[in-house]
Amino acid sequence: MEESAQEIATCSSQNGNPVPQISWYRDGQRLDVPTEVNSEAYMTSRRVREASGLLSLSSTLYLRLRKADRDARFHCAAHYSLPSGLHGRLDSPEFRLTLHYPTENVQFWVGSPATAEGWVPEGDSVQLLCRGDGSPSPEYTFFRLQGEQEEVLDTNLEGSPELRPEEIEPKTEGGWREGDEVTLVCSARGYPVPKLSWSQLGGSPAEPAPSGQGWVISSLTLKVTSNGSVGRDPPAETQPQNPPPQPAPNAWQVIKGVLFRIFIIWAISSWFRRGPAPQDQAGPGGAPRVASRNLFPKDTLMNLHVYISEHEHFTDFNATSALFWEQHDLVYGDWTSGENSDGCYEHFAELDIPQSVQQNGSIYIHVYFTKSGFHPDPRQKALYRRLATVHMSRMINKYKRRRFQKTKNLLTGETEADPEMIKRAEDYGPVEVISHWHPNITINIVDDHTPWVKGSVPPPLDQYVKFDAVSGDYYPIIYFNDYWNLQKDYYPINESLASLPLRVSFCPLSLWRWQLYAAQSTRSPWNFLGDELYEQSDEEQDSVKVALLETNPYLLALTIIVSIVHSVFEFLAFKNDIQFWNSRQSLEGLSVRSVFFGVFQSLVVLLYILDNETNFVVQVSVFIGVLIDLWKITKVMDVRLDREHRVAGCLPRLTFKDKSTYIESSTKVYDDMAFRYLSWILFPLLGCYAVYSLLYLEHKGWYSWVLSMLYGFLLTFGFITMTPQLFINYKLKSVAHLPWRMLTYKALNTFIDDLFAFVIKMPVMYRIGCLRDDVVFFIYLYQRWIYRVDPTRVNEFGMSGQDATAAPAPAPADEEPEEASAKLAEDK
Repeated sequence: MEESAQEIATCSSQNGNPVPQISWYRDGQRLDVPTEVNSEAYMTSRRVREASGLLSLSSTLYLRLRKADRDARFHCAAHYSLPSGLHGRLDSPEFRLTLHYPTENVQFWVGSPATAEGWVPEGDSVQLLCRGDGSPSPEYTFFRLQGEQEEVLDTNLEGSPELRPEEIEPKTEGGWREGDEVTLVCSARGYPVPKLSWSQLGGSPAEPAPSGQGWVISSLTLKVTSNGSVGRDPPAETQPQNPPPQPAPNAWQVIKGVLFRIFIIWAISSWFRRGPAPQDQAGPGGAPRVASRNLFPKDTLMNLHVYISEHEHFTDFNATSALFWEQHDLVYGDWTSGENSDGCYEHFAELDIPQSVQQNGSIYIHVYFTKSGFHPDPRQKALYRRLATVHMSRMINKYKRRRFQKTKNLLTGETEADPEMIKRAEDYGPVEVISHWHPNITINIVDDHTPWVKGSVPPPLDQYVKFDAVSGDYYPIIYFNDYWNLQKDYYPINESLASLPLRVSFCPLSLWRWQLYAAQSTRSPWNFLGDELYEQSDEEQDSVKVALLETNPYLLALTIIVSIVHSVFEFLAFKNDIQFWNSRQSLEGLSVRSVFFGVFQSLVVLLYILDNETNFVVQVSVFIGVLIDLWKITKVMDVRLDREHRVAGCLPRLTFKDKSTYIESSTKVYDDMAFRYLSWILFPLLGCYAVYSLLYLEHKGWYSWVLSMLYGFLLTFGFITMTPQLFINYKLKSVAHLPWRMLTYKALNTFIDDLFAFVIKMPVMYRIGCLRDDVVFFIYLYQRWIYRVDPTRVNEFGMSGQDATAAPAPAPADEEPEEASAKLAEDK
């Protein structure tokens, strides 16, 4: 312990407005510490304005520690203001301090036997106790005095082990952030040598400490989560350094994305896929096929045998180590037995990991159901019957791709990535396939006695119904159900793990529920575009399942309905946008430069998602958007191929020329003026954001820096590009030239986004983005209100109200058609 105040801990609160207040507590009592530096207690604060405009606050506590603080519990709390004069508070987890102080008092006494006179008969065992009050616990040495001679006793100290938490790595000055990895180290010593275990899986086995002196040491690597706590992360497997984290998907975004993907997949599949060949309902002799029956009638008494093996084809029935679970006298179709009276049974055990599995090998589960009295081993001729045995196997580990992002600060060349991750990226390349484990799996046997006809079972059920080739009947349907295993609960299998926990559950399953699970887990055979077309990201899968498990049913139903409405509005906005530009004859009042800027935005987004390996469906949708924006250029300008002035003497030159309706009107002047004013704002903002991105963010290279910088800038300030059209409307005092149907549908979608942005927990920047789009649209509505209907103004079809009411006078019979047309033009 020091004689002056020393740093205890740092508390941080990020991205708030207004900035909160941080207070410190000891044993639940608030510490009233000043901000002036002194030798007893004080705290310091530091406030930072983030790039988003929000405020972050960190507070560091300094205390002069005393021996009485060895059992004290400390924590901090952030106090923040809410609307309507309310106040909120968020407390951090409590922590204790490990104090070091010297031994000041030593006690020595005889523990047993306790006699009044203090005499002990020769041959009896004596317990001598010695205790000091220092921390860490001192080392004890016993002496025996005989006359004037002092002899050191050779003793084996036996008693309660001594525990010691080591330093937490890595050491941080400003506290931990979400995603940081924290290594906890615990040491102990005692006699006999103590065994160390952690409350969470993944701790390393206890090993002798480098310092010696009888200490053993164990470590556990955890990851800081969004609530400020830490979550499990297996040792020796750190996560790759990624770009700035994207906001976590919520139920609203997930359902909308799923609906969009279903529509895209259905549309493409319907276009390319041919109808299935008609099923042959007749047998070999032309007679109709006979309906099959289940080989296990209802209430059949059966046995369950579960084996675990490294081999996909299992034959070693005599190995007791392979038998994981054996359950006798199960009743097929029984829904009332079991511990919870639901027909379910479960078994849990720790599996010893074979060396091949630790080295990224596979491990399989083999399940056999046999009628009572039979055995699954075909070599036991007296006990094996083919029609009395049903078998299903599956690989229970899961291979997942882990991508390494080699990023660095382009100016300094430094990176915050773990050196071990950099080495693994050099050894295994940018993508590494790692075996993962989940401790739960459910074996379902479908309670079904439908008279299926072979060749007529509808997909995807036909993949699970197995018919016997001789009798024509079908076996009971076994289904491995891991639908509710969340992806976040999988962890890597590596050499640091000594065993794997496995809980196998057996439950009956109804036919309709099995159909739902089968439809969710089956992929389409039309997959030449790759598996990613049919696979959602792990986060989206977990979000859908969590939404189904935890969301209020009424809110979930409302979310689905509104998602469908949102998708309909998006389609109508897309249709009307194409229809508007396809039928547009005059460009008066429309900002042509905004169309070109839209093409630039779409190209930046496309190049960015290609550089970051986004899902194929997203790439296709963005590419289609780029093509539509390029098509709009042909509607706002005259695009021609100049074959006289070729590029490099061989390629025709592409020329762009403003349309006459754009040049002859004052729209071009106002459009140029609006973008000139806009550049005064955009270019300084772009420069500042580019410098910030270059100084504080890591990138794969200069190309990635340009793309990520432009993409982030457009996301933050892209709405400003909507303002030139407002300026043109103001100058022309008209809004009749705008595609109001398309704007209305987009505005309705924006209002729906607003609803969910403020009902569902979302990042503040997303809410601000929805709000700023609303502000621009409300300005459009205000302009529509103040610029009343004028019969003389030109609409989106290049006509005015007077043109619709005043019919042209017929030309005299003796005039040529060309002269009549010229006169009509003069009249106009």
